[in-house]
Amino acid sequence: MIGIALSSCNREPEPSNQPGAIGSGNGSAGNHAAGNTQAPANARKVADVADHKLVEAILNECHRPLRKRMQQVKVTVTLTDGRRLLVQADLPDRARIGEARNDYLLRDGQVHRLSKPNDDNPGDAIAELIKPLVRIVDAASFGPLYRATACRQDGDHFVLVDKAGTTTLLHLFEDTLLPRSFTYGTQVVRIDDYLRTKTTWIVNKASLIPLGTCGVFFEDGGILIPNGFFDAPTEGNNKDPNERVRMTAPGTVREQESPTPILVDGRAAKWALLEASDGWTSDAWAKRHEAYLPVYEELDGQEQQIFGFPMLWQEHGTNHFAIPFRQRKGGPALKAPPQWRISGSDATRMLVVYPAINPGDDPDKASVEDRIRKGTSLLNRALVNRKLKALGPIVAQPFIHLHRGTPDAAKLSDCKVRMSVRVQ
Repeated sequence: MIGIALSSCNREPEPSNQPGAIGSGNGSAGNHAAGNTQAPANARKVADVADHKLVEAILNECHRPLRKRMQQVKVTVTLTDGRRLLVQADLPDRARIGEARNDYLLRDGQVHRLSKPNDDNPGDAIAELIKPLVRIVDAASFGPLYRATACRQDGDHFVLVDKAGTTTLLHLFEDTLLPRSFTYGTQVVRIDDYLRTKTTWIVNKASLIPLGTCGVFFEDGGILIPNGFFDAPTEGNNKDPNERVRMTAPGTVREQESPTPILVDGRAAKWALLEASDGWTSDAWAKRHEAYLPVYEELDGQEQQIFGFPMLWQEHGTNHFAIPFRQRKGGPALKAPPQWRISGSDATRMLVVYPAINPGDDPDKASVEDRIRKGTSLLNRALVNRKLKALGPIVAQPFIHLHRGTPDAAKLSDCKVRMSVRVQ
Protein backbone atom coordinates (compact mmCIF):
# COMPACT_ATOMS: atom_id res chain seq x y z
CA MET A 1 0.00 0.00 0.00
CA ILE A 2 1.07 3.53 -0.49
CA GLY A 3 0.94 6.42 1.92
CA ILE A 4 -1.30 9.46 2.08
CA ALA A 5 -1.38 11.95 -0.76
CA LEU A 6 -0.82 15.38 0.72
CA SER A 7 -3.16 17.22 -1.59
CA SER A 8 -6.46 17.05 -3.40
CA CYS A 9 -7.35 18.01 -6.95
CA ASN A 10 -9.60 17.37 -9.91
CA ARG A 11 -7.01 16.55 -12.52
CA GLU A 12 -3.62 15.05 -13.19
CA PRO A 13 -0.81 17.58 -13.60
CA GLU A 14 0.03 17.75 -17.28
CA PRO A 15 3.78 18.16 -17.73
CA SER A 16 4.92 20.28 -20.61
CA ASN A 17 6.40 18.47 -23.59
CA GLN A 18 8.72 21.35 -24.27
CA PRO A 19 11.64 21.66 -21.86
CA GLY A 20 12.49 24.99 -23.47
CA ALA A 21 9.19 26.37 -22.25
CA ILE A 22 10.75 27.31 -18.94
CA GLY A 23 13.20 29.76 -20.41
CA SER A 24 16.11 30.09 -22.77
CA GLY A 25 19.81 30.70 -22.61
CA ASN A 26 21.39 29.69 -19.31
CA GLY A 27 18.17 30.01 -17.32
CA SER A 28 19.27 33.01 -15.23
CA ALA A 29 17.42 33.76 -12.05
CA GLY A 30 15.84 36.92 -13.35
CA ASN A 31 14.41 35.45 -16.55
CA HIS A 32 13.27 32.18 -15.06
CA ALA A 33 11.72 33.58 -11.88
CA ALA A 34 9.81 36.18 -13.85
CA GLY A 35 8.37 33.61 -16.23
CA ASN A 36 5.01 33.21 -14.45
CA THR A 37 3.64 36.30 -12.76
CA GLN A 38 -0.09 35.55 -12.55
CA ALA A 39 -1.12 34.28 -9.12
CA PRO A 40 -3.02 30.98 -8.94
CA ALA A 41 -6.79 31.24 -8.91
CA ASN A 42 -8.29 31.92 -5.47
CA ALA A 43 -4.93 32.90 -3.96
CA ARG A 44 -5.59 35.10 -0.95
CA LYS A 45 -4.48 38.68 -1.28
CA VAL A 46 -2.41 39.90 1.65
CA ALA A 47 -1.00 43.17 2.85
CA ASP A 48 2.71 43.64 3.54
CA VAL A 49 4.20 41.18 6.02
CA ALA A 50 7.27 42.04 8.08
CA ASP A 51 10.42 40.22 6.96
CA HIS A 52 10.86 38.39 10.25
CA LYS A 53 7.28 37.08 10.08
CA LEU A 54 7.21 36.15 6.39
CA VAL A 55 8.44 32.54 6.61
CA GLU A 56 5.95 31.68 9.34
CA ALA A 57 3.15 33.36 7.42
CA ILE A 58 3.90 31.42 4.22
CA LEU A 59 4.10 28.07 5.97
CA ASN A 60 0.86 28.72 7.85
CA GLU A 61 -0.86 29.76 4.63
CA CYS A 62 0.31 26.78 2.57
CA HIS A 63 1.29 23.93 4.91
CA ARG A 64 -0.46 24.50 8.24
CA PRO A 65 -1.40 20.82 8.88
CA LEU A 66 1.84 19.55 7.32
CA ARG A 67 4.44 21.55 9.20
CA LYS A 68 6.03 18.51 10.89
CA ARG A 69 5.89 16.27 7.83
CA MET A 70 7.84 17.97 5.04
CA GLN A 71 11.48 17.29 5.90
CA GLN A 72 11.27 13.64 4.85
CA VAL A 73 9.02 13.14 1.83
CA LYS A 74 8.03 10.66 -0.85
CA VAL A 75 7.25 12.29 -4.19
CA THR A 76 6.51 11.06 -7.71
CA VAL A 77 7.97 13.36 -10.36
CA THR A 78 6.72 13.11 -13.96
CA LEU A 79 9.26 14.29 -16.52
CA THR A 80 8.42 15.98 -19.79
CA ASP A 81 8.71 12.71 -21.70
CA GLY A 82 6.22 10.98 -19.39
CA ARG A 83 8.81 9.09 -17.30
CA ARG A 84 7.85 8.80 -13.63
CA LEU A 85 10.45 8.61 -10.89
CA LEU A 86 9.87 8.02 -7.20
CA VAL A 87 11.95 10.28 -4.98
CA GLN A 88 12.23 9.41 -1.26
CA ALA A 89 14.21 12.15 0.38
CA ASP A 90 15.59 13.43 3.63
CA LEU A 91 15.87 17.01 2.46
CA PRO A 92 17.84 18.76 1.22
CA ASP A 93 20.60 16.44 0.04
CA ARG A 94 19.86 12.76 0.77
CA ALA A 95 17.54 10.87 -1.55
CA ARG A 96 16.71 7.50 -3.05
CA ILE A 97 15.39 7.64 -6.61
CA GLY A 98 13.58 4.71 -8.22
CA GLU A 99 12.45 4.11 -11.77
CA ALA A 100 11.15 0.65 -12.70
CA ARG A 101 13.85 -1.75 -11.41
CA ASN A 102 16.55 0.93 -11.21
CA ASP A 103 17.46 2.54 -7.90
CA TYR A 104 19.89 5.39 -7.29
CA LEU A 105 21.15 7.22 -4.23
CA LEU A 106 22.11 10.87 -3.86
CA ARG A 107 24.29 11.47 -0.80
CA ASP A 108 27.05 13.99 -0.03
CA GLY A 109 26.68 15.38 -3.54
CA GLN A 110 27.47 12.00 -5.13
CA VAL A 111 25.15 9.77 -7.16
CA HIS A 112 25.38 5.99 -6.66
CA ARG A 113 23.65 3.24 -8.59
CA LEU A 114 22.03 0.89 -6.06
CA SER A 115 20.47 -1.53 -8.52
CA LYS A 116 23.99 -2.59 -9.58
CA PRO A 117 26.07 -2.25 -6.40
CA ASN A 118 29.27 -3.51 -8.03
CA ASP A 119 29.06 -0.73 -10.60
CA ASP A 120 29.27 2.38 -8.45
CA ASN A 121 29.57 4.81 -11.33
CA PRO A 122 26.13 5.60 -12.75
CA GLY A 123 27.53 7.96 -15.33
CA ASP A 124 27.28 11.69 -15.92
CA ALA A 125 23.91 11.44 -17.68
CA ILE A 126 22.17 9.94 -14.64
CA ALA A 127 23.89 12.36 -12.25
CA GLU A 128 22.75 15.29 -14.37
CA LEU A 129 19.18 14.03 -14.07
CA ILE A 130 19.08 13.09 -10.39
CA LYS A 131 20.61 16.20 -8.85
CA PRO A 132 18.12 18.64 -10.44
CA LEU A 133 15.34 16.13 -9.73
CA VAL A 134 16.04 16.31 -6.00
CA ARG A 135 16.35 20.09 -6.26
CA ILE A 136 12.83 20.28 -7.73
CA VAL A 137 11.51 18.13 -4.87
CA ASP A 138 13.21 20.34 -2.30
CA ALA A 139 11.71 23.48 -3.79
CA ALA A 140 8.26 21.92 -4.15
CA SER A 141 8.48 20.92 -0.47
CA PHE A 142 9.43 24.52 0.47
CA GLY A 143 12.71 23.21 1.85
CA PRO A 144 14.45 26.62 1.91
CA LEU A 145 11.58 28.03 3.99
CA TYR A 146 11.70 25.21 6.55
CA ARG A 147 15.49 25.60 6.88
CA ALA A 148 15.50 29.40 7.03
CA THR A 149 16.84 31.08 10.14
CA ALA A 150 16.66 34.60 8.69
CA CYS A 151 14.71 36.40 5.97
CA ARG A 152 15.11 39.86 4.49
CA GLN A 153 13.66 41.65 1.50
CA ASP A 154 15.96 42.75 -1.31
CA GLY A 155 14.09 44.51 -4.09
CA ASP A 156 11.45 42.25 -5.62
CA HIS A 157 12.61 39.11 -3.82
CA PHE A 158 13.48 37.81 -0.36
CA VAL A 159 16.80 36.37 0.81
CA LEU A 160 16.49 33.24 2.94
CA VAL A 161 19.50 32.22 5.04
CA ASP A 162 19.83 28.86 6.81
CA LYS A 163 21.98 27.97 9.83
CA ALA A 164 24.88 26.95 7.56
CA GLY A 165 24.87 30.40 5.97
CA THR A 166 23.49 29.18 2.64
CA THR A 167 21.29 31.72 0.89
CA THR A 168 18.28 31.05 -1.32
CA LEU A 169 16.25 33.69 -3.12
CA LEU A 170 12.46 33.61 -2.89
CA HIS A 171 10.00 35.27 -5.27
CA LEU A 172 6.31 35.38 -4.35
CA PHE A 173 3.29 35.76 -6.56
CA GLU A 174 2.42 39.42 -6.24
CA ASP A 175 0.35 40.36 -3.19
CA THR A 176 0.12 36.73 -2.02
CA LEU A 177 1.95 34.34 0.29
CA LEU A 178 2.46 31.75 -2.47
CA PRO A 179 6.07 31.11 -3.59
CA ARG A 180 6.64 31.70 -7.31
CA SER A 181 10.26 30.53 -7.48
CA PHE A 182 13.31 29.55 -5.43
CA THR A 183 16.80 30.43 -6.64
CA TYR A 184 19.67 28.20 -5.47
CA GLY A 185 22.84 29.91 -6.69
CA THR A 186 22.43 29.91 -10.48
CA GLN A 187 19.60 27.34 -10.46
CA VAL A 188 16.01 28.55 -10.44
CA VAL A 189 13.07 26.29 -9.63
CA ARG A 190 9.89 27.92 -10.87
CA ILE A 191 6.55 26.98 -9.31
CA ASP A 192 4.07 26.59 -12.15
CA ASP A 193 0.95 25.29 -10.43
CA TYR A 194 -0.59 24.45 -7.09
CA LEU A 195 -3.27 22.09 -5.85
CA ARG A 196 -5.67 23.72 -3.43
CA THR A 197 -7.33 21.89 -0.54
CA LYS A 198 -9.33 23.34 2.32
CA THR A 199 -6.17 23.80 4.39
CA THR A 200 -3.18 23.67 2.03
CA TRP A 201 -1.53 24.90 -1.15
CA ILE A 202 0.64 22.06 -2.49
CA VAL A 203 2.96 22.41 -5.48
CA ASN A 204 1.95 20.05 -8.28
CA LYS A 205 4.03 21.41 -11.18
CA ALA A 206 7.50 22.95 -11.20
CA SER A 207 10.22 23.77 -13.73
CA LEU A 208 13.99 23.61 -13.67
CA ILE A 209 16.52 23.65 -16.48
CA PRO A 210 17.48 21.10 -17.81
CA LEU A 211 14.48 18.98 -16.74
CA GLY A 212 11.77 21.25 -18.09
CA THR A 213 8.31 21.45 -16.56
CA CYS A 214 7.59 18.44 -14.34
CA GLY A 215 4.49 17.11 -12.65
CA VAL A 216 4.97 16.75 -8.88
CA PHE A 217 2.79 14.50 -6.74
CA PHE A 218 3.33 14.14 -2.99
CA GLU A 219 2.52 10.60 -1.97
CA ASP A 220 3.52 11.17 1.64
CA GLY A 221 5.35 13.42 4.05
CA GLY A 222 6.84 12.62 7.41
CA ILE A 223 7.99 9.17 6.30
CA LEU A 224 10.00 7.07 8.72
CA ILE A 225 13.47 6.35 7.34
CA PRO A 226 14.88 2.88 8.16
CA ASN A 227 18.47 2.70 9.36
CA GLY A 228 20.84 2.45 6.43
CA PHE A 229 18.29 3.61 3.87
CA PHE A 230 20.66 6.30 2.60
CA ASP A 231 23.90 4.36 3.08
CA ALA A 232 26.20 4.47 0.08
CA PRO A 233 27.10 1.07 -1.45
CA THR A 234 30.32 -0.48 -0.22
CA GLU A 235 31.99 -3.85 -0.60
CA GLY A 236 30.38 -4.88 2.65
CA ASN A 237 26.80 -4.20 1.61
CA ASN A 238 26.69 -5.27 -2.01
CA LYS A 239 23.43 -7.18 -1.81
CA ASP A 240 21.47 -8.78 -4.60
CA PRO A 241 19.62 -5.86 -6.25
CA ASN A 242 16.38 -7.83 -6.06
CA GLU A 243 16.65 -7.69 -2.25
CA ARG A 244 17.08 -3.94 -1.99
CA VAL A 245 14.81 -2.00 0.35
CA ARG A 246 12.34 0.43 -1.15
CA MET A 247 9.99 2.31 1.12
CA THR A 248 6.39 2.89 0.11
CA ALA A 249 4.27 3.47 3.19
CA PRO A 250 5.70 5.32 6.19
CA GLY A 251 7.75 2.97 8.32
CA THR A 252 7.24 -0.04 6.06
CA VAL A 253 9.11 -1.77 3.29
CA ARG A 254 7.80 -1.64 -0.24
CA GLU A 255 5.69 -4.69 -0.96
CA GLN A 256 6.83 -7.03 -3.70
CA GLU A 257 4.41 -6.62 -6.61
CA SER A 258 4.20 -10.32 -7.40
CA PRO A 259 2.00 -11.55 -10.30
CA THR A 260 1.52 -14.79 -8.34
CA PRO A 261 0.04 -14.93 -4.82
CA ILE A 262 2.54 -14.52 -1.99
CA LEU A 263 2.17 -14.43 1.79
CA VAL A 264 2.96 -11.17 3.57
CA ASP A 265 2.51 -9.79 7.06
CA GLY A 266 -0.56 -7.56 6.99
CA ARG A 267 -0.63 -4.72 9.47
CA ALA A 268 -3.66 -3.74 11.50
CA ALA A 269 -5.77 -1.18 9.69
CA LYS A 270 -9.04 0.70 9.81
CA TRP A 271 -11.26 1.89 7.03
CA ALA A 272 -14.19 4.21 6.56
CA LEU A 273 -17.03 2.60 4.65
CA LEU A 274 -18.40 4.64 1.78
CA GLU A 275 -21.48 4.47 -0.43
CA ALA A 276 -20.80 1.70 -2.94
CA SER A 277 -21.55 1.85 -6.67
CA ASP A 278 -22.15 -1.05 -9.02
CA GLY A 279 -20.27 -1.57 -12.27
CA TRP A 280 -17.16 -0.21 -13.93
CA THR A 281 -18.54 2.57 -16.11
CA SER A 282 -17.33 6.15 -15.99
CA ASP A 283 -20.55 7.11 -14.17
CA ALA A 284 -19.86 4.47 -11.48
CA TRP A 285 -16.34 5.82 -10.95
CA ALA A 286 -17.68 9.38 -10.85
CA LYS A 287 -20.05 8.36 -8.04
CA ARG A 288 -17.16 6.70 -6.20
CA HIS A 289 -15.13 9.89 -6.52
CA GLU A 290 -18.03 11.95 -5.13
CA ALA A 291 -18.35 9.62 -2.14
CA TYR A 292 -14.58 9.37 -1.60
CA LEU A 293 -13.49 13.02 -1.79
CA PRO A 294 -15.21 14.53 1.30
CA VAL A 295 -14.13 11.61 3.50
CA TYR A 296 -10.56 11.85 2.19
CA GLU A 297 -10.47 15.60 2.89
CA GLU A 298 -11.81 15.08 6.43
CA LEU A 299 -9.19 12.41 7.16
CA ASP A 300 -6.46 14.60 5.66
CA GLY A 301 -7.64 17.59 7.68
CA GLN A 302 -7.46 15.51 10.87
CA GLU A 303 -3.88 14.44 9.97
CA GLN A 304 -4.75 10.76 9.54
CA GLN A 305 -2.57 8.58 7.32
CA ILE A 306 -4.36 7.25 4.24
CA PHE A 307 -3.17 3.66 4.29
CA GLY A 308 -3.48 2.60 0.69
CA PHE A 309 -5.66 2.94 -2.38
CA PRO A 310 -9.49 2.71 -2.27
CA MET A 311 -10.80 -0.73 -1.26
CA LEU A 312 -13.45 -2.59 -3.27
CA TRP A 313 -14.94 -5.97 -2.37
CA GLN A 314 -18.09 -8.04 -2.50
CA GLU A 315 -19.49 -9.95 0.47
CA HIS A 316 -22.77 -11.84 0.75
CA GLY A 317 -23.82 -10.47 -2.62
CA THR A 318 -23.32 -6.85 -1.57
CA ASN A 319 -20.70 -4.46 -2.99
CA HIS A 320 -18.51 -2.57 -0.51
CA PHE A 321 -16.26 0.46 -0.92
CA ALA A 322 -13.92 1.98 1.68
CA ILE A 323 -10.94 4.24 2.31
CA PRO A 324 -8.22 2.72 4.57
CA PHE A 325 -6.52 4.92 7.17
CA ARG A 326 -4.66 4.83 10.45
CA GLN A 327 -3.60 7.24 13.18
CA ARG A 328 -0.12 8.63 12.61
CA LYS A 329 2.51 7.82 15.19
CA GLY A 330 2.36 10.67 17.70
CA GLY A 331 -0.57 12.21 15.79
CA PRO A 332 -4.13 12.93 16.92
CA ALA A 333 -6.81 10.23 17.04
CA LEU A 334 -9.63 10.50 14.54
CA LYS A 335 -12.78 12.25 15.69
CA ALA A 336 -15.14 10.57 13.25
CA PRO A 337 -18.37 12.37 12.31
CA PRO A 338 -21.39 10.52 13.77
CA GLN A 339 -22.65 9.39 10.36
CA TRP A 340 -19.40 7.58 9.48
CA ARG A 341 -19.14 3.78 9.55
CA ILE A 342 -15.70 2.63 10.69
CA SER A 343 -14.46 -0.94 10.43
CA GLY A 344 -11.06 -2.61 10.50
CA SER A 345 -8.95 -5.68 11.14
CA ASP A 346 -6.09 -6.83 13.35
CA ALA A 347 -2.62 -7.67 12.05
CA THR A 348 -2.73 -11.00 10.20
CA ARG A 349 -1.01 -12.81 7.41
CA MET A 350 -2.27 -11.94 3.94
CA LEU A 351 -2.20 -13.46 0.49
CA VAL A 352 -1.39 -10.72 -1.99
CA VAL A 353 -1.19 -10.68 -5.78
CA TYR A 354 -0.79 -8.03 -8.47
CA PRO A 355 -2.56 -9.71 -11.42
CA ALA A 356 -0.70 -9.14 -14.67
CA ILE A 357 -1.95 -9.18 -18.21
CA ASN A 358 0.47 -11.47 -20.02
CA PRO A 359 2.11 -10.48 -23.34
CA GLY A 360 -0.09 -11.71 -26.16
CA ASP A 361 -3.31 -11.43 -24.15
CA ASP A 362 -6.12 -9.45 -25.68
CA PRO A 363 -5.27 -5.78 -24.94
CA ASP A 364 -8.98 -5.15 -24.39
CA LYS A 365 -8.81 -7.53 -21.41
CA ALA A 366 -6.49 -5.30 -19.36
CA SER A 367 -9.22 -3.32 -17.62
CA VAL A 368 -9.55 -2.91 -13.86
CA GLU A 369 -12.51 -5.28 -13.96
CA ASP A 370 -10.53 -7.97 -15.78
CA ARG A 371 -7.56 -7.66 -13.44
CA ILE A 372 -9.89 -8.01 -10.45
CA ARG A 373 -11.49 -11.08 -11.99
CA LYS A 374 -8.08 -12.63 -12.65
CA GLY A 375 -6.73 -11.73 -9.20
CA THR A 376 -9.82 -13.21 -7.51
CA SER A 377 -9.31 -16.47 -9.37
CA LEU A 378 -5.60 -16.57 -8.45
CA LEU A 379 -6.27 -15.97 -4.76
CA ASN A 380 -9.12 -18.50 -4.54
CA ARG A 381 -6.89 -21.13 -6.15
CA ALA A 382 -4.03 -20.30 -3.76
CA LEU A 383 -6.33 -20.60 -0.73
CA VAL A 384 -7.27 -24.12 -1.78
CA ASN A 385 -3.81 -25.25 -2.84
CA ARG A 386 -2.13 -23.94 0.31
CA LYS A 387 -4.95 -25.05 2.63
CA LEU A 388 -5.37 -21.54 4.02
CA LYS A 389 -8.52 -20.20 5.69
CA ALA A 390 -9.73 -16.80 4.53
CA LEU A 391 -10.52 -14.44 7.42
CA GLY A 392 -12.48 -12.06 5.25
CA PRO A 393 -13.34 -11.19 1.66
CA ILE A 394 -10.94 -10.71 -1.24
CA VAL A 395 -10.22 -6.99 -1.53
CA ALA A 396 -9.23 -5.14 -4.69
CA GLN A 397 -7.28 -1.88 -4.60
CA PRO A 398 -6.85 -0.31 -8.06
CA PHE A 399 -3.95 2.14 -8.17
CA ILE A 400 -6.23 5.12 -8.65
CA HIS A 401 -5.86 8.45 -6.83
CA LEU A 402 -9.60 8.79 -6.53
CA HIS A 403 -9.51 12.02 -4.54
CA ARG A 404 -8.01 13.67 -7.61
CA GLY A 405 -11.01 13.02 -9.85
CA THR A 406 -12.77 10.40 -11.91
CA PRO A 407 -10.23 8.16 -13.70
CA ASP A 408 -10.34 8.41 -17.47
CA ALA A 409 -10.71 5.52 -19.91
CA ALA A 410 -6.98 5.31 -20.55
CA LYS A 411 -6.26 4.88 -16.84
CA LEU A 412 -8.97 2.26 -16.37
CA SER A 413 -7.75 0.25 -19.36
CA ASP A 414 -4.20 -0.05 -18.02
CA CYS A 415 -4.23 0.15 -14.24
CA LYS A 416 -2.24 -1.77 -11.64
CA VAL A 417 -4.45 -3.54 -9.08
CA ARG A 418 -3.50 -4.96 -5.69
CA MET A 419 -5.59 -7.95 -4.62
CA SER A 420 -5.45 -9.30 -1.07
CA VAL A 421 -7.16 -11.56 1.42
CA ARG A 422 -6.40 -11.97 5.13
CA VAL A 423 -5.70 -15.57 6.04
CA GLN A 424 -5.18 -17.91 8.97
